[in-house]
Amino acid sequence: MTSPESKFAHPLLHACRQALMITVAAVVLGLIVNALRPQGLDLLRSPEPVSPAATGPAAAGPQPIELAAALDHLSSGAAIFIDARSEYDYAAGHIATARNFQEKNMDVWMPDFFSTTSPETPLIIYCSGPRCHLAERLAKRLYGLGFTAAQILADGWNGWLASGYPTDSEAAFTAGQSLEQSADCVSEECSDGQSSTAAPDQSN
Repeated sequence: MTSPESKFAHPLLHACRQALMITVAAVVLGLIVNALRPQGLDLLRSPEPVSPAATGPAAAGPQPIELAAALDHLSSGAAIFIDARSEYDYAAGHIATARNFQEKNMDVWMPDFFSTTSPETPLIIYCSGPRCHLAERLAKRLYGLGFTAAQILADGWNGWLASGYPTDSEAAFTAGQSLEQSADCVSEECSDGQSSTAAPDQSN
Protein backbone atom coordinates (compact mmCIF):
# COMPACT_ATOMS: atom_id res chain seq x y z
CA MET A 1 0.00 0.00 0.00
CA THR A 2 1.30 3.47 -0.88
CA SER A 3 1.82 5.73 2.14
CA PRO A 4 0.25 9.21 2.20
CA GLU A 5 3.70 10.79 2.28
CA SER A 6 4.71 9.14 -0.99
CA LYS A 7 1.63 10.53 -2.69
CA PHE A 8 2.94 14.07 -2.09
CA ALA A 9 6.66 13.29 -2.52
CA HIS A 10 6.53 12.33 -6.20
CA PRO A 11 4.66 15.45 -7.42
CA LEU A 12 7.01 17.68 -5.33
CA LEU A 13 10.11 16.03 -6.77
CA HIS A 14 8.69 16.38 -10.26
CA ALA A 15 8.01 20.07 -9.69
CA CYS A 16 11.55 20.66 -8.44
CA ARG A 17 12.99 18.99 -11.52
CA GLN A 18 10.85 21.13 -13.78
CA ALA A 19 11.90 24.31 -11.95
CA LEU A 20 15.57 23.36 -12.27
CA MET A 21 15.22 22.63 -15.96
CA ILE A 22 13.44 25.94 -16.52
CA THR A 23 16.21 27.80 -14.64
CA VAL A 24 18.98 26.11 -16.62
CA ALA A 25 17.17 26.79 -19.88
CA ALA A 26 16.72 30.46 -18.93
CA VAL A 27 20.43 30.83 -18.09
CA VAL A 28 21.51 29.20 -21.34
CA LEU A 29 19.08 31.35 -23.35
CA GLY A 30 20.35 34.46 -21.57
CA LEU A 31 23.96 33.62 -22.38
CA ILE A 32 23.10 33.06 -26.02
CA VAL A 33 21.22 36.37 -26.28
CA ASN A 34 24.04 38.23 -24.51
CA ALA A 35 26.60 36.74 -26.90
CA LEU A 36 24.57 37.77 -29.95
CA ARG A 37 24.01 41.37 -28.77
CA PRO A 38 26.59 43.91 -30.05
CA GLN A 39 26.68 45.56 -26.64
CA GLY A 40 26.50 42.41 -24.58
CA LEU A 41 28.38 42.03 -21.33
CA ASP A 42 31.90 40.63 -21.54
CA LEU A 43 31.38 37.85 -19.03
CA LEU A 44 34.68 36.12 -19.85
CA ARG A 45 36.90 39.16 -19.29
CA SER A 46 39.26 38.98 -16.35
CA PRO A 47 38.41 41.38 -13.56
CA GLU A 48 40.33 44.65 -13.40
CA PRO A 49 43.16 44.52 -10.86
CA VAL A 50 42.50 46.44 -7.71
CA SER A 51 44.72 49.49 -7.45
CA PRO A 52 46.97 49.31 -4.43
CA ALA A 53 46.80 51.97 -1.77
CA ALA A 54 48.50 55.20 -2.70
CA THR A 55 52.21 55.14 -2.02
CA GLY A 56 55.18 57.29 -2.87
CA PRO A 57 55.55 61.08 -2.68
CA ALA A 58 51.84 61.91 -2.83
CA ALA A 59 51.15 59.86 0.28
CA ALA A 60 54.36 60.46 2.19
CA GLY A 61 54.09 64.17 2.91
CA PRO A 62 56.70 66.82 2.07
CA GLN A 63 59.61 65.51 0.03
CA PRO A 64 63.24 66.69 -0.05
CA ILE A 65 64.52 68.78 -2.93
CA GLU A 66 68.11 69.04 -4.11
CA LEU A 67 70.00 72.33 -4.20
CA ALA A 68 70.24 72.45 -8.01
CA ALA A 69 66.52 71.86 -8.43
CA ALA A 70 65.75 74.53 -5.86
CA LEU A 71 67.99 76.97 -7.75
CA ASP A 72 65.97 76.28 -10.91
CA HIS A 73 62.81 77.15 -9.02
CA LEU A 74 64.40 80.36 -7.79
CA SER A 75 65.51 81.32 -11.29
CA SER A 76 62.05 80.72 -12.74
CA GLY A 77 60.22 82.33 -9.85
CA ALA A 78 57.91 79.32 -9.71
CA ALA A 79 58.30 78.65 -6.00
CA ILE A 80 58.05 80.48 -2.70
CA PHE A 81 61.09 80.01 -0.46
CA ILE A 82 60.39 79.93 3.27
CA ASP A 83 63.09 80.34 5.87
CA ALA A 84 61.95 78.53 9.02
CA ARG A 85 64.82 79.77 11.16
CA SER A 86 64.75 82.55 13.72
CA GLU A 87 64.55 86.22 12.85
CA TYR A 88 68.18 86.51 13.98
CA ASP A 89 69.44 83.90 11.50
CA TYR A 90 67.20 85.21 8.73
CA ALA A 91 68.48 88.75 9.14
CA ALA A 92 72.09 87.57 9.12
CA GLY A 93 71.60 85.89 5.75
CA HIS A 94 68.98 83.98 3.80
CA ILE A 95 68.16 82.65 0.34
CA ALA A 96 67.24 85.46 -2.02
CA THR A 97 63.47 86.19 -2.05
CA ALA A 98 62.88 83.90 0.95
CA ARG A 99 60.25 84.82 3.51
CA ASN A 100 60.82 84.30 7.20
CA PHE A 101 57.93 82.20 8.54
CA GLN A 102 58.27 80.25 11.77
CA GLU A 103 56.10 77.42 12.98
CA LYS A 104 55.84 78.82 16.49
CA ASN A 105 53.93 81.92 15.31
CA MET A 106 51.85 80.46 12.49
CA ASP A 107 48.75 82.07 14.00
CA VAL A 108 50.25 85.46 13.11
CA TRP A 109 51.28 84.97 9.48
CA MET A 110 49.21 81.98 8.33
CA PRO A 111 45.82 83.72 7.76
CA ASP A 112 47.29 86.17 5.24
CA PHE A 113 49.49 83.52 3.64
CA PHE A 114 46.56 81.11 3.31
CA SER A 115 44.33 83.73 1.68
CA THR A 116 46.94 84.89 -0.84
CA THR A 117 48.69 81.65 -1.77
CA SER A 118 47.31 78.87 -3.94
CA PRO A 119 47.57 75.38 -2.37
CA GLU A 120 49.30 74.20 -5.57
CA THR A 121 52.11 76.74 -5.22
CA PRO A 122 55.51 75.04 -4.82
CA LEU A 123 56.94 75.84 -1.38
CA ILE A 124 60.61 75.25 -0.63
CA ILE A 125 61.19 75.32 3.11
CA TYR A 126 64.60 75.31 4.74
CA CYS A 127 66.50 75.89 7.94
CA SER A 128 70.22 75.54 8.66
CA GLY A 129 70.83 72.03 7.35
CA PRO A 130 70.16 68.29 7.64
CA ARG A 131 70.24 68.25 11.44
CA CYS A 132 67.81 71.16 11.76
CA HIS A 133 64.19 70.08 12.23
CA LEU A 134 62.50 73.48 11.99
CA ALA A 135 61.93 73.20 8.22
CA GLU A 136 60.59 69.65 8.46
CA ARG A 137 58.08 70.55 11.15
CA LEU A 138 56.84 73.63 9.31
CA ALA A 139 56.62 71.74 6.00
CA LYS A 140 54.51 69.02 7.60
CA ARG A 141 52.17 71.61 9.08
CA LEU A 142 51.73 73.35 5.73
CA TYR A 143 51.29 70.03 3.95
CA GLY A 144 48.56 69.10 6.41
CA LEU A 145 46.80 72.38 5.65
CA GLY A 146 46.60 71.52 1.96
CA PHE A 147 49.88 72.86 0.56
CA THR A 148 50.83 69.52 -0.97
CA ALA A 149 53.61 71.02 -3.11
CA ALA A 150 55.67 71.79 -0.01
CA GLN A 151 59.25 70.52 -0.18
CA ILE A 152 62.20 70.55 2.19
CA LEU A 153 65.62 71.81 1.15
CA ALA A 154 67.59 69.02 2.80
CA ASP A 155 70.99 70.75 2.66
CA GLY A 156 69.43 73.90 4.00
CA TRP A 157 70.98 77.31 4.30
CA ASN A 158 74.48 75.96 4.93
CA GLY A 159 74.46 73.93 1.71
CA TRP A 160 73.00 76.81 -0.27
CA LEU A 161 75.61 79.23 1.04
CA ALA A 162 78.46 76.80 0.38
CA SER A 163 77.27 76.41 -3.23
CA GLY A 164 77.51 80.15 -3.83
CA TYR A 165 73.85 80.50 -4.78
CA PRO A 166 71.99 83.85 -4.54
CA THR A 167 71.54 85.17 -1.00
CA ASP A 168 70.36 88.28 0.75
CA SER A 169 70.58 89.80 4.22
CA GLU A 170 69.14 92.64 6.24
CA ALA A 171 71.27 95.71 5.60
CA ALA A 172 70.78 97.08 9.10
CA PHE A 173 71.49 93.78 10.84
CA THR A 174 73.96 93.87 13.72
CA ALA A 175 74.72 91.22 16.31
CA GLY A 176 72.49 91.58 19.32
CA GLN A 177 69.48 93.13 17.55
CA SER A 178 67.51 89.93 18.17
CA LEU A 179 67.85 87.13 20.68
CA GLU A 180 65.49 84.83 18.74
CA GLN A 181 68.36 82.51 17.81
CA SER A 182 69.14 81.59 21.40
CA ALA A 183 65.52 80.57 21.90
CA ASP A 184 65.23 78.48 18.71
CA CYS A 185 68.67 76.92 18.37
CA VAL A 186 68.67 74.53 21.27
CA SER A 187 69.51 70.85 21.43
CA GLU A 188 69.93 69.48 17.90
CA GLU A 189 67.43 71.73 16.12
CA CYS A 190 70.03 74.11 14.69
CA SER A 191 73.29 72.43 15.57
CA ASP A 192 75.00 72.40 12.16
CA GLY A 193 78.14 74.05 13.39
CA GLN A 194 76.31 77.23 14.35
CA SER A 195 76.43 78.89 17.72
CA SER A 196 73.98 81.43 19.03
CA THR A 197 75.30 84.96 19.25
CA ALA A 198 73.78 86.67 22.23
CA ALA A 199 73.75 90.40 22.76
CA PRO A 200 76.86 91.71 24.44
CA ASP A 201 76.66 92.24 28.18
CA GLN A 202 76.09 95.95 28.78
CA SER A 203 76.11 95.70 32.55
CA ASN A 204 79.72 96.78 32.95
